[in-house]
Amino acid sequence: MVSGKKSFTKGGNMRAPQLDVLCKFVIKAWNDIDAETVIKSFKKCGISNSLDGMEDDYLWQDEEKAEAETTPSDTELDPYDDCLTNVPQDVIDLLMISDDEQEDFESF
Repeated sequence: MVSGKKSFTKGGNMRAPQLDVLCKFVIKAWNDIDAETVIKSFKKCGISNSLDGMEDDYLWQDEEKAEAETTPSDTELDPYDDCLTNVPQDVIDLLMISDDEQEDFESF
């Protein structure tokens, strides 16, 4: 379908392929995909025939393992620790300026 003969409209747009060529392309593409890949993809998207809820956690299964390995625990990282947020006071003062503390705005 990609390398075959192409025909164009008067406006220069490529015409759609014939239906049999398109169907052969789709059939070949689906046959090239492993069935296990399709099954895992459906489960990863949360589409499953399991009505008992056994596969509900499959969606987050791999991410939890990866996150546990790369993310430090709560005891290792304290977001309120002053050494982690060592911001000079003048920067904090600039961020905390309210509208009434600024000069009058004249216009653009």
